[in-house]
Amino acid sequence: MLASASWAAVAQAEQGCPDGQAPIGRQPGPICVPQPGYGVGGPSPIQQQPNVRQPRWLDRWGAIAIDGVAQKMGTAADKSSSRDAKNAALKDCQTRGGSAQECKKTLLVYRNGCAAVALGADFVATSSAGSIEEASERAQKDCNANSTNCEVLYTPCSFAVLVD
Repeated sequence: MLASASWAAVAQAEQGCPDGQAPIGRQPGPICVPQPGYGVGGPSPIQQQPNVRQPRWLDRWGAIAIDGVAQKMGTAADKSSSRDAKNAALKDCQTRGGSAQECKKTLLVYRNGCAAVALGADFVATSSAGSIEEASERAQKDCNANSTNCEVLYTPCSFAVLVD
């Protein structure tokens, strides 16, 4: 007798709603709405989703230092900071025979991308961009606007590194 009484209560509570739905409102016109999470085996849209870890990237820096008088160039790539890249390029320029003063005059520091150096008859152009092609095009255009016989000679890249 107890089993039949509780079965009657369930049947009355559903009030004609299909499985996975429950009535809301009062008679004579309750409406059926979906029960959160019913039949999907996972969290309902209402329940909070677990946090998904986002990938973590570390910036990478590069630099180019040029002594136009002595025609010496120093470079650095894949450094963890702009300061490290700049200092390494300046040191490299001086190690190759450039003067400290002149190496600082043409100094390009770039992050998570590429650089290009174009050399003309009497002008050096540098540029940075997201790709070698774009950096080269910009350096070539700048050089052509200021000199003749321009040619892109150097195109390094330093891209961000995925750590997670």
